[in-house]
Amino acid sequence: MTNQSPSRTHLLRLHLLVALLLALVSAPCLSIPALADEPAPSDDGASFSSSELRDDAADPCIIKVADTYYLFATTDGWGIPYYSSSDLRTWTLAGNALAGDAFEGTGLWRGDVWAPEVRTRTVGGRTTYVLTYTAADYWDREYRVCFAEATQIAPGAFGHPKVLDTGSVRNAIDSDLYFEGNDIYLYFKNEDEYHSICVEKLGSDWSRQSGPTTVLRMDQPWESWTIEGPWMFKWGMTYYLMYSSGGYTTANYSIGYATSKSPQGPFTKVTTSAPLVRTELGVLGPGHNTTLMVAEGEVYLVYHSLHEVGEPDRRLMMDRMGIDAQGRMFVNFAGFGRQPLPSGVQGYYQIPAGDYSVSTLGVASTALHDVVSSQSDRTDVETVRTSSLLIDVADGYHVADLWIFGTRSGLSGTADLIINGTRVVKGYKLSGTATKLTLPYSDKYARSVEVRMSSTQGLSEVLLVSRGKRWGVSVYRMYNTKTSEHLYTTSVTEYGLCGKGAYADWRAEGVAWQAPEAGASGSKPVYRLFNRISGDHHYTTSTGERASLLASGDWRNEGVAFLSGGSIPIHRLYNGRLWRGQHHYTTNAAERDMLTRGYGWRSEGVGFYAIAK
Repeated sequence: MTNQSPSRTHLLRLHLLVALLLALVSAPCLSIPALADEPAPSDDGASFSSSELRDDAADPCIIKVADTYYLFATTDGWGIPYYSSSDLRTWTLAGNALAGDAFEGTGLWRGDVWAPEVRTRTVGGRTTYVLTYTAADYWDREYRVCFAEATQIAPGAFGHPKVLDTGSVRNAIDSDLYFEGNDIYLYFKNEDEYHSICVEKLGSDWSRQSGPTTVLRMDQPWESWTIEGPWMFKWGMTYYLMYSSGGYTTANYSIGYATSKSPQGPFTKVTTSAPLVRTELGVLGPGHNTTLMVAEGEVYLVYHSLHEVGEPDRRLMMDRMGIDAQGRMFVNFAGFGRQPLPSGVQGYYQIPAGDYSVSTLGVASTALHDVVSSQSDRTDVETVRTSSLLIDVADGYHVADLWIFGTRSGLSGTADLIINGTRVVKGYKLSGTATKLTLPYSDKYARSVEVRMSSTQGLSEVLLVSRGKRWGVSVYRMYNTKTSEHLYTTSVTEYGLCGKGAYADWRAEGVAWQAPEAGASGSKPVYRLFNRISGDHHYTTSTGERASLLASGDWRNEGVAFLSGGSIPIHRLYNGRLWRGQHHYTTNAAERDMLTRGYGWRSEGVGFYAIAK
C-alpha cells in the first residue's frame, strides 16, 4: 500500500501554524537605565589595528593550531623563519621551519626562498601539516615548487624539501596546495612564456596525474604586469580562487578572485573592472593573500602592504571578510583603523550572523551586507542611506560592543543607541571605516539593539561582540519548502546557504535550541545520517540505531551534528506520510502536541536534550 502525501497547501498551512505558534513565545522585557550622553568608549583590549602587526611579513600565511597561531611569510632570513602568537596581534619568533641542513644535496639555494604556506592534511584519521614554498635552483636559477610534511609545527620539523615536478613549466612560483579528501590540488604561477596561474591534480602519494592546466590569465582592465599568488578555499558549494596582479612593489598591486564549481575550473572572474582590495586609506599595494578561519563563519583576509613604492619590504595586514547572500566576497576594509579582535582572544567573541538579524530599508537579513547591493562591477559595497537599524539578538549573549563598518569612503553622521527599547547613547559620532559603540551596562542581556542615525552614508555592515562565550552552541533550524523537511545544523556556513544554489529550496528559521559545548560533562554525541533515497536527515544518540540504519545501505553517516545534554527535552516525532517517512525535533511541547493531534505525526518520546541558560 502506498502512503499518500498531504497536499502542498496543507503542508504550507501546517508550517505557518507552527511558525505562528513559535512566534508567540516571547522573552521577558529588561529594564536598562537611560543615559543622556555617552562618553567616548575606551579601548578595552578588544580591538586591534594592522599598524600593530609585524612590519616584515610579505606573502603571509597564518594557521591556527589549538590556541596558538603561526605566521609564515617571506622574510630576509635564510630558510623559513616563523612566528607564534596567542592573540593574532603580538608575534614572537618561534624558530626556523627548515632544519639547518635542509637544502644539502638538493641543489637548491637556501638564501632564495619565498611564499611559504602551511595547510593541514587529514588522511585516514591522521593529521599532518604540509609546508609548500618556492626555492631557486642553485645551478640554473630556475624556480622550483617545494613541499615538506610534518606531524607538528616546530623548529626544523619540516626537514628536507621535496621538489614537485611541474612538467614543462620550468619556472613555477607562489605554490598553493589545496586538500579535499584524499585529493591534492597544486596551484602555482607559471613564470615562463606567459604569466598565468595553473592547477594540477596530484595523486594521494603526490604523483602527477595529467599535467598542469592554465586556469587564469591577465584579461581585466585593472590587471597589469603579472598574475600570481593563488589561494584556494571553498565556501558552501563554490570554490574561490584568489590571486594578485600588478607589480608587487607598486601601488597597482591588488587582490582579485574567481569562482568555480570544481577545484580544477573553469573559473569565472568576479572582480572584473576593479579588484577586491586595492591601494586605499594608506594601505599601499595590498596583495598576495591567504585566508584564516578563526571560528565557524568567521574568516579573515591575511595579506601584505608596502611601506614605500619601489621597496620590497612589506607588512602584515588582516581584515574581516565573508561571502554575501549572492555568493560575492566582501571585506570589512579597516586599513590601519581599529577593528575587533577575532573570537576567543581575551574573552571576546564575535556573535555569528545567524544569531542575530538586521532590519533596514524594510528588508530583514542575517547580516547587513545581505541587503546592501554589490551586484555591479564595483567590488566595494555600495553606499547605503538609512535612518535606522533594528538588530534582534538571540538570547544568551552578553553584547559588549556593536561595530558599524563603512565602505572605503568612510562613515559619517551621528547615532543614538536604543537597548531593549530604552535609549542609552545619544548623538554618538560615526567616522572612519569602523566605529565601535560600547553598550554602557555590564549585567543585562540585549535582546533588541536599535541604531538611529542621522544622514549616515557609506554603511556596509554591523558586527556584534560578546564579552564571554555564549552559554552553548547554537543549533540552527532550516526548512525545505519542497519536501517539508527540517534540517538542524551548528554550521553558520551551511545555514547561510539557505535560498542559494543547491540550497534554493531551504529557508532559514533561526536558532532552534542550544547544545552543550564540546567536552561538556555528561554530554552525548548526536549523530546525523542522510538517506540517499528519500533525501531525509535523521538524528540519534543511539549507536545501535545508527549502525542498523547504516547496515541497510540507504543511509550515509554524516558524523556528529551536535551534542545532547542539559535539562530541556527535545521531542522526537515521526510522520510516515511524508516522503517515505520523516522525523521532526522540537523543544516546544505545544508544537509537539499540535502536530500529534493530526497531520500524521506520532510522538517517539524524548530524542535528546538541550541546555538551559
